[in-house]
Amino acid sequence: MWNRAICFMFCYFSACIALAGIAFDPTANELALLPEYCKYKNQISPGYQKDATWKRCQSIFGADNWKHMHHYCGGLLKINRGNSVIRGTGKASAYYHYAIEDLEYMERGATASFRLWPELFVKMGDAYKGQNDLTNAEFYYHKAYIKYPKYKITYMKLVYLYINQDRAKEAKEVNDNAIRQFGEKKAFLRNAEKINQLLGEQ
Repeated sequence: MWNRAICFMFCYFSACIALAGIAFDPTANELALLPEYCKYKNQISPGYQKDATWKRCQSIFGADNWKHMHHYCGGLLKINRGNSVIRGTGKASAYYHYAIEDLEYMERGATASFRLWPELFVKMGDAYKGQNDLTNAEFYYHKAYIKYPKYKITYMKLVYLYINQDRAKEAKEVNDNAIRQFGEKKAFLRNAEKINQLLGEQ
């Protein structure tokens, strides 16, 4: 048991050292999987600030937020990389760790008008979930759920988290609220069936 734990910690910290300080450095294939604005935030060719799309992105997010968006895009990139390797390994944990660092930077620096706040909280939850830190994952999912009740994906994230923890009553509360908010969508109806099965078993 101890040998396994020591091995994991060694692999984790070795991976952290290897990944420490990595910038927003996506490959062409990785960039294709990121939101369109990340492609322009990654633009470093001469005169890029004169590009019409670059300027439109800056206008959409606001100059104060746009200047930090490489951290947001970096967080998304590292979550994708963490998802692409074997879960539970040191390398995966290191990717999620640095995703959290990037997203926390954005959380500290973004203005109140930042239009991606609900997604930011959900992505923070995803990164913590990738590290199997379900307490912090729930914290950020629930934060998005409370602050941005029209952000549909948050309901799914919370319901799945609760179902996987056999917390059927909490899952039902969130899912019922989703049905009230968004109507009887197939995904929420499937959730309701699963939740009712769990409640019947308790």
